[in-house]
Amino acid sequence: LRFEDHQAIGAPNGVIGLQLAREYLPDLILCDIMMPELDGYSVLLELRHQPATTEIPFIFMTARAAKTDQRTGMELGAEDYLTKPFTHGELISAVQTQLDKRAARTSIIRQGLEDLRERILTTLPHELNTPLTGILGYSEFLSTDSDTLSSQEIARIAQTIFRSASRLQRLIENYLAYMQIDL
Repeated sequence: LRFEDHQAIGAPNGVIGLQLAREYLPDLILCDIMMPELDGYSVLLELRHQPATTEIPFIFMTARAAKTDQRTGMELGAEDYLTKPFTHGELISAVQTQLDKRAARTSIIRQGLEDLRERILTTLPHELNTPLTGILGYSEFLSTDSDTLSSQEIARIAQTIFRSASRLQRLIENYLAYMQIDL
């Protein structure tokens, strides 16, 4: 992998490999099935149960060539399964395929976030001003003309102010949620 200009980090067993994956969040993980302390299946299961590592492409490289082993690996979420012995070309092809797929997914996600950002930037001022206008208008009306209004009219105006304030609060909460996603 280093000869192909990839940075590679090795681990002597599954426990250390899992620790390194959590620490470095690599672009891709190559893993054997039969390893000391923690087997490859367990490593994959652990990675898939953690939000930070669940999307990292995972390729098994193993001497276990039975179809049932391959099926188990794929059902657990491995993207590929190389049986030993494999050629240099097979390994590089599998690695590049997964890196390309990850780059494509990342690009789609980034484009989706960019589209969302654009929609928010163009609609947010209007969406915030609409309920705010209702709140300001009705509250000003109450402060200047409350002595001429019936209790039913005041209650109706208060409900409108409350609905507008609730809408404004939801918009702000949604915007803050978006900002957290974007960050």
